[in-house]
Amino acid sequence: LIGGWRIGWARAQVAEAAAAGARAATIPVSAAAAHAQASTAISSDLATVGVHCQTLDTSIDTSAYALPVGTPGQVHVQVNCVLNLSDLLVPGLPGQLNINATASEALDTFRERTP
Repeated sequence: LIGGWRIGWARAQVAEAAAAGARAATIPVSAAAAHAQASTAISSDLATVGVHCQTLDTSIDTSAYALPVGTPGQVHVQVNCVLNLSDLLVPGLPGQLNINATASEALDTFRERTP
């Protein structure tokens, strides 16, 4: 029961971190700043709730920043967290679990942006 709860809770937190990263990436006016802000938001969100990934890989697509003003675009974020489960000592559970989450957020269509 504890193992199942922990896995479900971690999946929800990784999904929330991806959403937080996507939201954070829509705030700056430049793609470079958006990428940095999204990375910080993802790491901070996971640290705040106590999800400690053995490895954390993020993919942040800010290519929509290159679209001209007036053209709709979205930022896409993918988070991959390898969660350590070896401390649970529950028969049948793997020692680690790969958790993936994706999220997208729309950029403001009429706000100036730079690639």
